[in-house]
Amino acid sequence: MHRVHVRTYNMRFATISERLKSLDWVDPKTASQIRLKIDRTNELFGYPDVIMNATALDSTYELFWVSEREFFQNQARQLRIK
Repeated sequence: MHRVHVRTYNMRFATISERLKSLDWVDPKTASQIRLKIDRTNELFGYPDVIMNATALDSTYELFWVSEREFFQNQARQLRIK
């Protein structure tokens, strides 16, 4: 997982840094603040730990039932579960 975070950060930082160079309306102080904000931003992606535990996963979604022919009823059931 760590490599994915590093790659994502590097791509985002490089992309925005390149774009900042071409924006003549962004002054150096603002560009510096933008880079600082990028540096402090984290991506959160992946799956919750429960996904690897079949018993916990079944328990989490035991009330969630979906029918392929009942779109609105599916939505109503989902709202009741939350």
